[in-house]
Amino acid sequence: MNTLSRMLGAKQVQSIKPTHVEAMQKDLLGDGLSSRSVQYATAVLSMVLKHAWHVSGIIHSNPCDRVTKPRVTRTEKQTLTTEQMRALLDETRGTEWEAFYRLAFFTGARRGELLALRWRDIDWEKRTVTIRSNIVQVGSERRETSTKSGNPRVVTLDDGTLLVLRACRKEQMQ
Repeated sequence: MNTLSRMLGAKQVQSIKPTHVEAMQKDLLGDGLSSRSVQYATAVLSMVLKHAWHVSGIIHSNPCDRVTKPRVTRTEKQTLTTEQMRALLDETRGTEWEAFYRLAFFTGARRGELLALRWRDIDWEKRTVTIRSNIVQVGSERRETSTKSGNPRVVTLDDGTLLVLRACRKEQMQ
């Protein structure tokens, strides 16, 4: 039996009080759900209770209106140390992944932006790459969209990355 059924399933709608909603939230958090998921569960319950209040007239107020939402805690993003980046670059040196990782580390481009890059996005004379679009996964399909900001951005490339990209391009041309 899930927590929602355990907490509220046997209760009549009229008997649900804010303390029951708070107890449900606490149990859901205790079961390992994220704060955001508990907010969604509370929102669904609130919609049901709102219907019981406004449309059906079964209750006189929505108990969820008097309950504080759990705070969404931001998870700390993991970043690689300089040593880890060097090790990964060493590991990928000479492989088909070298250019991808160099571009990722030295341009700050997002994964989808890297996947959307084309050779025409590189200006060899100006030593830049223009990030114009992004690849996103929608269901089982990949789609090309604009960048997160909606605007292209130009990033200067370092000598090492340019060298790797030239070698990669030459290999593809052959």
